[in-house]
Amino acid sequence: MSSRRLFLGVDLPPSAKEECRRIRERLKEAGADVKWVEDANFHVTLKFLGDVVEDRIPEVKAASEAAARTTPSFSFSLSGLGAFPSATAPRTLWIGVATQGEPFTRLAQDLEAALHRLGFEKERRAFHPHVTIGRVRSPRNRVHLIEALAKETQAVFVPDLPARTATLFKSDLTPQGAVYTALAALPFRT
Repeated sequence: MSSRRLFLGVDLPPSAKEECRRIRERLKEAGADVKWVEDANFHVTLKFLGDVVEDRIPEVKAASEAAARTTPSFSFSLSGLGAFPSATAPRTLWIGVATQGEPFTRLAQDLEAALHRLGFEKERRAFHPHVTIGRVRSPRNRVHLIEALAKETQAVFVPDLPARTATLFKSDLTPQGAVYTALAALPFRT
């Protein structure tokens, strides 16, 4: 039985992806050894599901749609740069996400609960909404990268982005990198 590598996320509009690209290009100037995320792949991940047997995709979609419908539409901003596990030991580089209240966190918790009822493992780490822009591969020029990140920890890059739907994505790994395909739009409550 074949399976698909799936995750749930909120896609970004083209204008926000363009700003993410500009930020990525500024960080590239540090000369660090980073695998940069492609423009088309910028998004906010809500839940990574991993490999899912194709027969289960309809029930994943239905449970995710039901959870998304409980979330009112909201707005968010792309704000500040950071890294996991920390800004001084960067491995994953990200652009922060800011909202009024915690709609992303509530949505992620609702999706987590709905999918846990289907047998998916709960995430062990606390949810931190962000847009991944790169993954550090080696310590080359890490000091310059840390300095570049520190310059924009508080900057607001894109204000007032509308969040009206989540998306169920399929992720295909290729030698050139991951290719994401939207399988279903999951509308929020209006």
